Amino acid sequence: LTTRTPTELFAEFAGCGKLPLAVRGNTAGRNGGGLYKESCNIVEHRSEQCFIEGIEGSTLITFTDNVAGAAGGGVFVGCHTTGNCDGTLALPFSSARRNGAGAYSKLSFAGNTAGTYGESTGANALDLNVERVTPGYVPGQAMLDLSLAMMDGLGQRMQSPDNAALPLLVSMLVCPDSAQACSVLNSLQPQMYFQMAPGDDTIETALQSARLQRCAIGQTSVRIDLFAMGTVSDIPSLRQTLTVSCLPCEEGQALTHEDGTWTCKSCTEVQYVVDNNDADVPCRNCPVGAKCDGRDLEGLTEEEVWIVDRAAGIMVLEHCPPGHQLIRSNEGVGGPFSHDAQMCSPCQVNQYIANELSECQPCPLGGECDGITVRGKVAGSDWVVEGNNTIRLVRCPPGTIIVRDEHLHALDQCVKCPRGTYSLVTAVVSDPRPGEQVLLVSDPVDAASGALCHTCEDGADCHGGSAVIPTVGWWRRGGLEAGNVTDYDRAEVYRCPPAACKATGVCASGRIGPVCGICEEGWSMGNGMCSRCTYGLETFGIVLYVVLGIFIGGLYFVTSIQPLIMKDKSDVQVGEHHNICWRGLATLQNVWAQLHGAEGGARLLLGYFKVMVSFFQMLSSFMYTFSVEWSPSMLSIMEIAGLFSFNILAFPGPSCLTNKISHEGRLVIYTMVPIVVVGMLTAPGGIALLLGGHSMDEKRKRRIIQTMVRPVQVFLFMVYPLVTYQTLSNFHCQHLSPDGDGEYLLISNYRQECPLRHPGGFIFLWSFFFGILYAAGIPLLFYCMLRTYEVPRIGAAKRLDEVCTDLIEIFQKRHAHDIEALTSLCTLLTRTHPGLQHSFDPHPPR
Repeated sequence: LTTRTPTELFAEFAGCGKLPLAVRGNTAGRNGGGLYKESCNIVEHRSEQCFIEGIEGSTLITFTDNVAGAAGGGVFVGCHTTGNCDGTLALPFSSARRNGAGAYSKLSFAGNTAGTYGESTGANALDLNVERVTPGYVPGQAMLDLSLAMMDGLGQRMQSPDNAALPLLVSMLVCPDSAQACSVLNSLQPQMYFQMAPGDDTIETALQSARLQRCAIGQTSVRIDLFAMGTVSDIPSLRQTLTVSCLPCEEGQALTHEDGTWTCKSCTEVQYVVDNNDADVPCRNCPVGAKCDGRDLEGLTEEEVWIVDRAAGIMVLEHCPPGHQLIRSNEGVGGPFSHDAQMCSPCQVNQYIANELSECQPCPLGGECDGITVRGKVAGSDWVVEGNNTIRLVRCPPGTIIVRDEHLHALDQCVKCPRGTYSLVTAVVSDPRPGEQVLLVSDPVDAASGALCHTCEDGADCHGGSAVIPTVGWWRRGGLEAGNVTDYDRAEVYRCPPAACKATGVCASGRIGPVCGICEEGWSMGNGMCSRCTYGLETFGIVLYVVLGIFIGGLYFVTSIQPLIMKDKSDVQVGEHHNICWRGLATLQNVWAQLHGAEGGARLLLGYFKVMVSFFQMLSSFMYTFSVEWSPSMLSIMEIAGLFSFNILAFPGPSCLTNKISHEGRLVIYTMVPIVVVGMLTAPGGIALLLGGHSMDEKRKRRIIQTMVRPVQVFLFMVYPLVTYQTLSNFHCQHLSPDGDGEYLLISNYRQECPLRHPGGFIFLWSFFFGILYAAGIPLLFYCMLRTYEVPRIGAAKRLDEVCTDLIEIFQKRHAHDIEALTSLCTLLTRTHPGLQHSFDPHPPR
């Protein structure tokens, strides 16, 4: 049929070409569901015929509900063109072929279906389009990334069916960019073919392992020729020519020349390359002491240093981390260079290395080695590199002695001072600085004996090394820090005030400063104790001062003023008795009753009170005067006894109110108040004698003098220990330095420097004057008063009275009814002891 013209063909069939033609409901497995026109290459002179050639006039041909498995649901033209269909239809075929386009002259399509492209009509390939191309590639490495599309003769995008590839191939030749024509003869690599995969509408070269293999030496681009095969070969639109760049080799690739071409070769994972684009630098095998990833070389440790030798095209190991020996030869240190043998060899954990070019050394006795260096077993020891690449001990911390033999460096060590000894200085080998001494022996036995260590100080426990720990009641300058060094190489341990220092020399609550003798801010010193000054305590101090003021004012009135305004009592007259002996006996009984009565008991109680007060005053001063380690119970007794010192400025409450008074101010108060009080006690009686003494009888004068003297006696007796201690304590100081040139502080006030260092100062002169005035003046005053009032004689008489009274009582018991014997005894005693006469007087002189 294909050899006939349409007219010849239609002539055999009546009505053909003249009557309407309907192509309906046909199915094709691949192309052309309703009509398939064979390739235009079969009959060359008929290639331009339209598939409806010969239809006369307005004869209508309809293609309805036809199905093609691939392309052209209605009609498929197996050629790149539809021929002269536009002239035959008298309108553009592209308009007439649309489904449902309406009634056109001779041709219409409706309801046709295609599996790939061309629902109504489809044709063979006419155009090869390059939709995407990557402009540059690394030869031998990168895939050619081209995206190609095929367009049929009707301008439709061609697509492969899902179950088969499009029966078209695209060939590719890669030629030098300078070539005039590209063929298999001058192609840089074998010809490649590509096919549209099933279900795709593009050809992806990268998915088909298309690789740019080589480029011409001296050129940086190539020419790529593409041609669609399986179609008419002379159609220019089915050919494409591209130019892409040849990119330099990337990391991990080495430039290789071969037969006038160049390519990039990838290094293996156990190789590296120094220069990617130098044909003379190939991929190198990885040395044994490194790790490679096909691109670079990296040391096995972070601190290794490898440098590039560009002349040789290799990496050279330049530096190893501490604790590693640098090896560049198979024959050890000093051997010939071997690239593959380069490595950093680690030392063992019981070794060290001083220089990476030297060998690993054994660890010394006094050190701990980790394969890198030497660290002293004793914290604070110093080790340095000396001479032949060995590490030697040069310094040991306080509390240790250096053991070092110049020929046996493995014996180097720091030996601790034994128990009962100590050392506070840093031991060095030579050139000591402040705080250092050359403490060096070559035998460990000598060091362990403690020959170069100090014996432990009094008041401290030495557990060995630099530990000098104060015991309870002792304080160490600088605290407990090991190796705390002052200007001396000996520990400074001093006795603390009572209850000021706890165990290990820690200050008690509220205490600070040297020997813990100072109270913190907000605390006050009272009776040797630091008390926190709270609002309640300060209020108590104010109340106490007010109460004491009222009490002292009342006492002053009773003792010094009231006796001056009272009237004299009448003397008691004793009637005469018929017998003088019985009158004397009655007088002795009266005296005895008075001694044991209220008045005698009060005087006796007052005497006991003064004795006890004096005792407790002296006892309380022991805790500050004598450097004795008192027991806790004894300290408690002394603290209680301190209440009898009448030092109201040191009571917990009042001490908070007077805390800001300076030491000089306190000294003035302690020394001047007794003088003021004595003046107040003697002023009333003195004024009375001065103004009315000429008109008074002797008895009243004697009574006024007694009123003046007795309160002064009691007051001076009470305050004598206090004022004496306050004045003389200014000469009681404590050295807080071994040589006596350091701190020299007052024991009663550790904030105050000792006045003995400033003999011309106020404190020294004031304390010296009042120390003599009180310490010697008051006893001398009491002695003079005793002599003035004949106290020795009165005492002797009182003792004799007591003896006689006892004899009388004994005699009465034995001879109660012998009146004559009793009378003889009284007469005898009166004659032989005239001093007893006052014992029979109802009012004997006091």
